Amino acid sequence: MNFGFLGAGNMASAIVKGMCGSKFSPSENIYVYDISKTALDSLAKTCNVKTVLNTDELIGKCEFLFIAVKPQVCRELLPQLKGAINKYRPVVVSMAAGMAIETLEKMIGKDIPIIRMMPNINAVINESVTAVCKNDNVTPEAFKTVSQLLTCIGQAIPMEEKFFGIFTAMASNSPAFTYLFIDSLARGAQKLGMNKKLALDIAARAVYGSAKMLIETNEHPHELIDKVSSPGGSTIEGICVLSEEGFEASLVKAVEACVSKDKILNG
Repeated sequence: MNFGFLGAGNMASAIVKGMCGSKFSPSENIYVYDISKTALDSLAKTCNVKTVLNTDELIGKCEFLFIAVKPQVCRELLPQLKGAINKYRPVVVSMAAGMAIETLEKMIGKDIPIIRMMPNINAVINESVTAVCKNDNVTPEAFKTVSQLLTCIGQAIPMEEKFFGIFTAMASNSPAFTYLFIDSLARGAQKLGMNKKLALDIAARAVYGSAKMLIETNEHPHELIDKVSSPGGSTIEGICVLSEEGFEASLVKAVEACVSKDKILNG
């Protein structure tokens, strides 16, 4: 079984490295094409995968075709690939943000098997949470193969497509919010005299441990907040300031803004 990747950027590279590192697929069964020879050669050198000269060759060699290019490129490129896709009929796996299966079907054909996935940047360290759904042309076996492949980069969650916009905000956009939160914590410490690098390390480890605590204890966030917050203590003092400054409301608005933008991207 051969897997083809159209694009050799960060996400495609993360998936390919995850596949090779977990022994999901032999590297000789993975084909990659990218207009950037630098990106292509880098991935080939790192993972010993095969490279091809053009998109037709890529599509002709694989049973699963991963579309790993930006949405704006995807909209231009897919109609050009329609002929080859309909000739060789691979399972098309799209990770283009904001592009619904219906949109993809209009570009390449309603009878083509299409899987839509949405990973996040944590795929680079095999800690992604990835949503996945399909159209009716995808067999259960093909969907199972892709779902299992995605466990090479973290956790795969089958999901109704109508929730993809919300998922994107929660899982794909939110790492940036988390990085901003960590950086802001560190800046607060830096303002008070702590070395910025040390402050970042402390903040990142605290956030990592807090997320792990939430997952492993299965307790509600507010239960854990109460455990940390002593009456009249420094934690509740800080929480009150965050509430007064609109911390929770800002995050809710950020999620809503991400979902709205996702709808715009999907047209």
